[in-house]
Amino acid sequence: SGDADALDELRETIVAGGDRAKRLPVDYASHSAHVESIRERLLADLAGVRPRPAEVPFYSTVTGARLDTTGLDAGYWYTNLRQSVLFEPATRTLLEAGYGVFVECSPHPVLLHSIEETADTTGADITCLGSLHRGHGGPERVLAALAEAFVAGLPVDWGTVFAGLPVRPADLPTYPFQRERYWLGRSAAAGDVTAAGLRAAGHPLLGAAVPVAGGGTLFTGRLSTATTPWLADHAVSGTTLLPGTALVELALGAGHDVGCGHLAELTLQAPLLLPARGAVQLQLHVAAADDSGHRALTVHSRREGADDTAWTAHATGLLAPQTGTPAFDLALWPPRGAQPVPVEDAYARLAALGYDYGPAFQGLRAVWRRGEETFAEVELPVDADSFALHPALFDAALHADGLGTGAQETARLPFSWTGVSLHAAGATALRVRLHGGEALSLQLADPTGAPVAEVAAMVSRPVDPAALDAGTPVDDLYRLDWPALPVPDAPPPRHAVLDERGPAALDTVPPWVVLPAGGEDEPVSGSRRAAERVLTALQDWLADERTRETQLVILTRGAVAVGEEDVTDLAGAAVWGLVRAAQGEHPGRFVLVDHSDGDAAAAVAAAAAGGEPQLALRERAVHVPRLARATPRGQAPSLDPDGTVLITGGTGVLGALVARHLVTEHGVRRLVLAGRSGTAADDFADLDAEIVVARCDAADRDQLSALLTELPSGHPLTAVVHLAGVLDDGLVTDQTPGRLDAVLRPKADAAWHLHELTR
Repeated sequence: SGDADALDELRETIVAGGDRAKRLPVDYASHSAHVESIRERLLADLAGVRPRPAEVPFYSTVTGARLDTTGLDAGYWYTNLRQSVLFEPATRTLLEAGYGVFVECSPHPVLLHSIEETADTTGADITCLGSLHRGHGGPERVLAALAEAFVAGLPVDWGTVFAGLPVRPADLPTYPFQRERYWLGRSAAAGDVTAAGLRAAGHPLLGAAVPVAGGGTLFTGRLSTATTPWLADHAVSGTTLLPGTALVELALGAGHDVGCGHLAELTLQAPLLLPARGAVQLQLHVAAADDSGHRALTVHSRREGADDTAWTAHATGLLAPQTGTPAFDLALWPPRGAQPVPVEDAYARLAALGYDYGPAFQGLRAVWRRGEETFAEVELPVDADSFALHPALFDAALHADGLGTGAQETARLPFSWTGVSLHAAGATALRVRLHGGEALSLQLADPTGAPVAEVAAMVSRPVDPAALDAGTPVDDLYRLDWPALPVPDAPPPRHAVLDERGPAALDTVPPWVVLPAGGEDEPVSGSRRAAERVLTALQDWLADERTRETQLVILTRGAVAVGEEDVTDLAGAAVWGLVRAAQGEHPGRFVLVDHSDGDAAAAVAAAAAGGEPQLALRERAVHVPRLARATPRGQAPSLDPDGTVLITGGTGVLGALVARHLVTEHGVRRLVLAGRSGTAADDFADLDAEIVVARCDAADRDQLSALLTELPSGHPLTAVVHLAGVLDDGLVTDQTPGRLDAVLRPKADAAWHLHELTR
């Protein structure tokens, strides 16, 4: 409020900064010096005001405090128009006085957000209500506000509200809401499976269920775009696949069947591709409950009629008993402060990213954004078909993520789901709240705002085109090859060899500098010394301004294995690991060269000619590392059930996971978990195995030797899983010899001791 020219200048500055500003169409500048010109006229016009005591407490935005209303004379109202509005102090005074419900009577709420901000700073729990809301109609919004007021504990005269209308009150139950769920039975279009010893699964995509020995349940189904046409509307990069939301809904349905209605986690391993012709056989296995009531689940499929092919694993997860109640609602809609996002071309934009959504999956109706939050309305274009939460509706809830921001550059698919709960079944329309970046949380409510479902975290990954090739299996095994690279013979460029004095010893810095590294005789201490020397050299190199246009070649001999040869320089191998990390942080500054002859000139010539960050020279041939597909070598050798498996670092969470895997998947019956604490992260009481927890620092050769000596001769050591380690990540410029030593000791020292003591 103030001079028009100054306001225009302020508005232009705000808009130029990327924010919004709008001039209000008023005839005078309230709360500014402009009011002083009408002071005498205003006092004269208001001279007849006769204030009287108020029937309710009166709090003033002129003083920011509670006032005696008998003092609200002409002078007060002039001050009200002339001085600044002390809205925040007045709100704070109300909060301190214990008020917790604020009702704004206006055509559209403009003050409630400020009240909420003030309450947030004090920690007060308040309810804010608006009598009307732009775009939401009149009577409907007033009734909704009255309902909100009633829920907030305010007395509402319902007789006056509904006077003259044919309505009557209904008594609610006199006992507290028990929050028990009574699900409607689901019907499935399936034949009678009881004659085959099965029972109907009660799910649109599952035909039968059968209890299996040990307490688990196997659910089976048949997926086909011919019998379930809407599935054909979900395609990515031209490939039709079952939406990840369908796998979640299947897991929830199976969980409800066995009394575990909460999906604690679900990890998707491979997309479930749907053929244009034919069908896919589906199996969902729910294991027996563990001591905590949790049940593991897996999802597999294979093409119908392909009985000689292996089943493809698509998902693994964990079901848990349903506990707690939803702690959210989306009754206030759209949320205050949320800005609308155009959705008219939403599916054209998604198609450009590779999402080929047909009509059944085009359920997005409206989107709003507020900071990092996204809100949406979605509807189901097809029949709900007895789903608890239709996969197409659930999938549409994800379509608003990133819409209009340009943040998504390629198609992504769900990879993992955590903390999924279903609170109501049969929704055909949803209000959606999405929040987060890498891990996206979702809250789904029905059109009244009542909770339907929630997801604690959903993580997606970019689509792997190879995984969508329906004609070939997913190839995810790779090995590191060292193919020869054709490099022309050329004399080495001008270079220098660095000694222990570092770059400071160079009078001038040539385009190439060589640092010989590795070559230590003693593997344990030698690896540490070599890594520490190279770390110091790298840090000195990066700190010297003269080296910015020069590449440092770190030269080793026998640090990497090309072809069938072995690594002969363990210290050099440690150097390679360190420098690889430095290359990632400082691209173009370092080159790794492993030369069988240790020739610095040849190393520089190869580095200059090849333009590669890593090279190996063998008999005048230059080799470079490349990933190549690896073919499985057949069945892995089985572990002797009478032998003992040692897990170093086995007392942590990772050790517990590996131990369980060895017992449940490989039949191991005797395990020794070694760790410095001597206390395991799991008691393993449910495992049929003999598990010994030993206090042992594997990096201490004497302690490790004593532990191995104590192993019973009748159950000799047959395998070692080396998990011991310390994590101390940091940029190469921030690393120190002490931090390096702390990481190398439990990993490298212990590995060498294991190598020597178990031969």
